[in-house]
Amino acid sequence: SSSNTGTSTKVDPLSSAIYGALSTAIAQFVTTPLDVVRNRIMAANSTTTATVTSTNDILSNDKSNNKNIMNNNKRSSQITTAQTESLDSNDNFNLRTYVNTLQSLAKEEGFNGLFAGATPRVGKAFLSGTIQFA
Repeated sequence: SSSNTGTSTKVDPLSSAIYGALSTAIAQFVTTPLDVVRNRIMAANSTTTATVTSTNDILSNDKSNNKNIMNNNKRSSQITTAQTESLDSNDNFNLRTYVNTLQSLAKEEGFNGLFAGATPRVGKAFLSGTIQFA
């Protein structure tokens, strides 16, 4: 019996491009729900940050109650910073947030919500996979 160890089969460039395009496109499609959840979590975090920043700008322009407002603002900033550090350092909390967001997205928006943006992702992946593996 002969063994194929150490030998390789040459794949023509067209087949390589097709296999690369398909595998890259499938990988992007399958991981789309995870990307959607990640983007939603990031958007929620940036909205919170933007709100705090906007509030800081408004508060800094208010001269009459500046001292009291700034003290309250400092307290809320400290809480926000502590919560953010907690999110970054606590992997179990991050995983729960991720899984909860994924479940809620699936329940509320279904397949269309989970795979929002899949068409452009798959199209881009197909093209880049074709080029990369050709």
